[in-house]
Amino acid sequence: MAVKIGLTGGIGSGKSSVASIFTLLGVEVIDADNIAREVTRPGAKALIEITQRFGDRILSPDGQLDRKGLGDIVFSDREQRLWLESLLHPEIRMRMDTQASECPDPYCILEIPLLLESGRHLDMTKVIVVHCPQNIRIQRLKDFRDMRTAAIEGVMQNQASDEERLAIADYVIDNSGDISDLNPQVNKVHDALIQQYGPSSSAR
Repeated sequence: MAVKIGLTGGIGSGKSSVASIFTLLGVEVIDADNIAREVTRPGAKALIEITQRFGDRILSPDGQLDRKGLGDIVFSDREQRLWLESLLHPEIRMRMDTQASECPDPYCILEIPLLLESGRHLDMTKVIVVHCPQNIRIQRLKDFRDMRTAAIEGVMQNQASDEERLAIADYVIDNSGDISDLNPQVNKVHDALIQQYGPSSSAR
């Protein structure tokens, strides 16, 4: 069974960019957001329950879940957010763990935005934190995701602080600079993990 390595960071920190580099290195990356999309696809039991609770306003015209619209609701209402997490998190966790158990390599990456908040860091052998100062993340989210300040702050208020994430980190990847700065940092972490847990059978 592959060793589970948690990958996390605050919104806008660049987790996906880091995950993409690990993928290019031949490491299997299991993405919580992708699995969340799978369990809320049209016709899925979870989406039916979400629609029953919030109505069709959280659906796009083609019947897909409007993730941004739902986020606007739950990030401003703690009770609704906790209900949604109790619905989705157990299924997402089960699917991620199943995929990790089937990974043939010495280690795999579990990309989980709420790794600390959900307590999932306790299940990981090591934790990688992608760090970027909050002011830079806010500006990037405005520039590249066209998010409003109020929406960004709403998400950040429901996430752990930078200090809390850094406190659980075994490895820290700094994404405050240019994206080209990520490659050598990811390669360094990968080399350390390979040295500790063995070479990847899928390495390219």
